[in-house]
Amino acid sequence: MESIAQIINFKKEIEQISLNLFNIESELNVLELLNPIPAKIISILSNPELLDVTSKASEYISKLHNLLNGVNRLLHKELYEQKQTSKPKDEPYAGFKVDEKPLTAKEIGKEPRQPNMCNFEEIKSNYEQEYHKPLKPINRHTQLPYKGDCVFCGAPNSYLYNNNNGDQCKCKACSNTFSFKTKFYDELSFYCPHCKHKLGINHDRNNYTVYHCFNDKCNFYLNNLKKQANGDESLKTVSNCDKLRYTYRAFKFDFNQVNSSDKIAFDTKISLDRAHHSPQTIGTILTLYINYGLSSRKVSMLMKDLFNIEISHQTVMNYAEASASLLQNLVINYHYKLGHILCGDETYIKVLGKTKYVFFFSDPETKIITAWRIYDHRDTKNAVESILMSLHRYTKIPEDLLIITDANPIYNAAQIFLEMNGIKFNLQQVVGVSNKDEISKTYRPYKQIEERLNRTYKQNYYGTNGYQTLTSANVYMILYVTFFNFLRRHSSLDFKTPVEMAELDEVILMPDKWVTLINLSKSYIN
Repeated sequence: MESIAQIINFKKEIEQISLNLFNIESELNVLELLNPIPAKIISILSNPELLDVTSKASEYISKLHNLLNGVNRLLHKELYEQKQTSKPKDEPYAGFKVDEKPLTAKEIGKEPRQPNMCNFEEIKSNYEQEYHKPLKPINRHTQLPYKGDCVFCGAPNSYLYNNNNGDQCKCKACSNTFSFKTKFYDELSFYCPHCKHKLGINHDRNNYTVYHCFNDKCNFYLNNLKKQANGDESLKTVSNCDKLRYTYRAFKFDFNQVNSSDKIAFDTKISLDRAHHSPQTIGTILTLYINYGLSSRKVSMLMKDLFNIEISHQTVMNYAEASASLLQNLVINYHYKLGHILCGDETYIKVLGKTKYVFFFSDPETKIITAWRIYDHRDTKNAVESILMSLHRYTKIPEDLLIITDANPIYNAAQIFLEMNGIKFNLQQVVGVSNKDEISKTYRPYKQIEERLNRTYKQNYYGTNGYQTLTSANVYMILYVTFFNFLRRHSSLDFKTPVEMAELDEVILMPDKWVTLINLSKSYIN
């Protein structure tokens, strides 16, 4: 960049020289019109050496000008590309496909070997009878990282020692060895459902471990080889590679981690019970801030211009946070009337200049948003959390539950993970933007409903000028979902709200409706 800056400065100097030569030439042309021209000036102008130097200087300036024009175009292209990097990236899906779940050792009749269990007291007694001396503990020189007892005979920790200066212990009493840092993929063995050979580890990622079937005689592998020879494009992944072997991904998160509370934990700076302004004022602020998607500063100015109420933009944010802390109890614990179809999608927004991912799930018939959360990443774990968040809205999960998403493989992996934990549903995926298969043609109208939800949300979100933290963006999400489910009239519902509450029927003004919802939310606190 320093060299480019030097070239730019040099270009400015060349342009200045060119301008000076132009001025000199213009002045000389004026002198030629004068009559008579002094003989001294004529002799200087007609000097061949001056004419030769001027001609060469003009030629060099012309060449430099052409060269710097090319550099200038490259520089502008580089600056344009740098500006483009600030826009959200349309990241492709991960380059893998999801296969059916593998078999376990129990399913194929290969029970894991059970250790030879024994009793420490019996071993100690037999030792004393045989050697006529007690079985003494180990005199350690270094501390053992493992704090438990022997897993085979139950000998106290003092009878254990480090067998290989690593993660393996050996018991002095029963002479058995065991690892005290057992990895999750050592605890279970997986077998290919096509050839029943044990799977091997191919990749160990941050969130999952990839297992492959390396059996060259596997039916799955041989059939894919035939497809590859026939030029079958269905084997292609996003990374433009052919998927030939059976693959399974073991997740590194458990069900309890992703099935946590739907509430967002955040601290509020004020309490609405001790607010300095009336509830109607707070309702008006929420109407401008959420219903019309205005920034906190614009809301502050409108409150002054319309109602002569002086309120800072930070106070607007404080009232929004305090309202969200109460309203999330309503949107989470309300007993919704949902159908057996859910549609999900993810979109992106900017939080402090960085791309974050919004996961939405909703009922396409009633338009009720069932899951809402903004995450740092678009991965399987967040997809599982979003699906479970939607299922929490049901009092009883329908047996014929259908979930419609795009072709992102994270939803396939999420379906397998949830099925492993006893939650089954039918998943249909809409591929691309054109109907290349019957499934996409049938379910695309549902997917488009979710796309419109994304567009409506982003229009409101960008009007707020964004947030500096992910938590603040999720706080706004709570208020938006409250507005969308309980207050927003939808043309597809004959201009009714997705959730019709009797408490809001007699309330006419929108600020009063916000106040009513805030008061109702207090009764939904667990």
